[in-house]
Amino acid sequence: FRHPLDRTDVVCIVQITILRDGTITNPTIVQSTGNAAVDRYALNAIRQTQKLPPLWDGYPRNERTLTIEFRYKRQD
Repeated sequence: FRHPLDRTDVVCIVQITILRDGTITNPTIVQSTGNAAVDRYALNAIRQTQKLPPLWDGYPRNERTLTIEFRYKRQD
């Protein structure tokens, strides 16, 4: 057994939707680290943020989907 954080680099990719007012919705893991606790850290970071600046005037849609990469590096 090798713990996922024993590796030098662990990545979790999360997809979110930003509503026109900046509200973050639908955080979804699209690539897991293989460790549920580490994945939860990424989701919790998104949930704690809750809101980003609003989409800019003239943006043609009412929402925007983004993919965010969380990279955890072991510090020795």
